[in-house]
Amino acid sequence: MIDLRDVIDSQTEQTLDQALYDLREQTRVQIVVATIASTEGVDVMRFATDQGHRWGLGDKDTDLGALVVIAVDDRKYAIATGYGAEGILTDQYCGQIGRDYFRPRFREGDYSGGILGGVMAMIDRVAQERGVQVAVSTPRPRPRVQQQGPKQVVMGLFALMVFAAIVLSVIARVAGYSGRRSWRGGYRGGGLLWWLLADAMLSGRRRGGGWNNDSWGGGGWGGG
Repeated sequence: MIDLRDVIDSQTEQTLDQALYDLREQTRVQIVVATIASTEGVDVMRFATDQGHRWGLGDKDTDLGALVVIAVDDRKYAIATGYGAEGILTDQYCGQIGRDYFRPRFREGDYSGGILGGVMAMIDRVAQERGVQVAVSTPRPRPRVQQQGPKQVVMGLFALMVFAAIVLSVIARVAGYSGRRSWRGGYRGGGLLWWLLADAMLSGRRRGGGWNNDSWGGGGWGGG
């Protein structure tokens, strides 16, 4: 634990220090948590990836490491994994950690609760994958189900419009409606529609983020 921003209470820090030590002893997977004030303009995922590579987390032969960076003043976070840990702490899973633990609690200023819940979930994931158990005395915070805000409502309406456009397109094709075609022979606007769908699906796999304004990114590091 590297709490440079001094936002983690002593009990949480002691609990995670012991749990992270036990995890490494039993599985060789090293997870480090660092809170800082700011990345000084550097993309938070790039910062985490470069720092993980520089520190050589998980040792250079296995790269079984992960670095969780919380830039408090920037209101950004990132989870960067070594190549050896990517199969366990996947992009999708790390993204879920942010949504379930980091964002909702960080918004409330509960950095200790968010970090404890998110990091313990990562520890449990690795321990289960490796067939070991890491016990802690402190109760694990439960994941938060985020209420829909204006952004989520807009995204929901957009998804509904996309679905309606697809249905109408299929009906038009079945009915023999030729439509207006582009120079490639496809329906004008159809390519953009599918591109937006693909982009929305792929963006869910990225694992960095902010709990105010989103800042997505991803990356792993090799041995040093």
